[in-house]
Amino acid sequence: DGFCLTSAVSEARMAEDAPAAPVPAPAPAAERQVIYSAALRLVVVSAREALASIQTLAKEAGGHLQESDARSITIRVPANQFEAVVARIAALGEVLENNVRAADVTEEMLDLGIRLENARKARERLLEHLAKSDSLEDTLKIEQELTRVTGEIEQLEGRLRFMQSQIAMSTIRVELNTNGPQRASDGLEIPF
Repeated sequence: DGFCLTSAVSEARMAEDAPAAPVPAPAPAAERQVIYSAALRLVVVSAREALASIQTLAKEAGGHLQESDARSITIRVPANQFEAVVARIAALGEVLENNVRAADVTEEMLDLGIRLENARKARERLLEHLAKSDSLEDTLKIEQELTRVTGEIEQLEGRLRFMQSQIAMSTIRVELNTNGPQRASDGLEIPF
């Protein structure tokens, strides 16, 4: 009994596009997937001391330093510590700007999950067809489609991991200004 490659590849592609099994209702408000971020601009007495304090606040909250230079710092903190850390940072100086953003990505996460599940099912069907394939030409075409589907799965998994890390750890960027000239390490004044 002959194997039809075109139907195997078409079936795999249709599976990726086909709606998945019944999707559960959207998550209740308490389970929403939200990415929080903040950008603050502060006037402080000492930028160096403020940078050290902000880094310490991040560590105490279970977070970490993402990047830093002489006048700015970006930290990542657990989402459940976000508001408290922003408030503690604001207390370090005079707040000139405080922009807080919350992006609800619940629907995007559900969509990525469905697309990933469909791609995995398509890969399983392709593997079944590959096992039944009896010609070199069909085998090569199925392997080519498997490579494409596997690449899509890896891309979707990577996107999901990225989104989950953004949800779990909020980003806070702080730019610092000072009231007067800063002193360089050799004691000379820097006019900015």
